[in-house]
Amino acid sequence: MLLLCWYETAAGGTLALMNSASAGNRRHLPSSPFKPPPEAPPVERFEMNDLVTHDKYGLGHVVLVEGDTAVVVNFSPMRVRITAPFARMTRLLAERLSAKALAGHRRPATAVAISRMVSVTWAR
Repeated sequence: MLLLCWYETAAGGTLALMNSASAGNRRHLPSSPFKPPPEAPPVERFEMNDLVTHDKYGLGHVVLVEGDTAVVVNFSPMRVRITAPFARMTRLLAERLSAKALAGHRRPATAVAISRMVSVTWAR
């Protein structure tokens, strides 16, 4: 897309033609000596009761999924809404935690066991 811009200066006006295309919108030509830009990794999908770890908040479990845009995670004392991309958050277990393990406001037994494993590993 081309844009026409008019700039007023002390000497007079200037009409400038500007290209608004960004590098992300450019297509890769097969004859180019440069490698094509890497494809964006797919957004990780979380489901209800997934056990996750976050770089800032620690261990928690997913309590609400808002499509591909955000998830709400219970990190024991607080709930945090985390938006995509989930770069600082990873799923710990492939299995979902049962509703029985999630009952109450305390951490699930699995999360406590994992935090003990992590603390033992770091203590060595």
